[in-house]
Amino acid sequence: IVKRNNSNIGDAIFVTGNIGDAYAGLKILNKNIKSSKSLENYFIKKYYVPDIAYKIYKYIPSIASSSIDISDGLILDLERMINNQNLGYTLSMNDIPISKNLQRLINLNNFKKKNFISNGDDYQVLFTSPLKVEQIKKIAKRINIKITKIGSITNKSNQILNSNGNYLKSIKN
Repeated sequence: IVKRNNSNIGDAIFVTGNIGDAYAGLKILNKNIKSSKSLENYFIKKYYVPDIAYKIYKYIPSIASSSIDISDGLILDLERMINNQNLGYTLSMNDIPISKNLQRLINLNNFKKKNFISNGDDYQVLFTSPLKVEQIKKIAKRINIKITKIGSITNKSNQILNSNGNYLKSIKN
């Protein structure tokens, strides 16, 4: 079992799949967002039937220093994963993976990516690893799962960089 609270300074932070589709589905179900029928159907399906990266679980013990599933949101679950360790993280907003459909929804409605990436129900795997990115990419290719490096564990306070490399104060709605 790979536990939470076992990350180390310098570990890379990885996530499987895409983030934010389920939240878009919830917003559509709550009638807070309107879009084309095909996009609405896509997001509603992602809310009810998330893409769970089952194949990664076999590899997590050999590649991860800590791990958690993303059920309550990327940031909240990341903070739970490194809780009680006196560690921080740096994330790159550009590197947090979203689907082409979510990017389309964002572009069509002039939304902000930050409003979709940390609201939960994604059920992707978030993990830290001391391994080189190339090693993780080989495993991802072998098991046909999207795995993206989104940041690293630091000894500083938590930081999220926007597309210009500037720090965001918050990613809450």
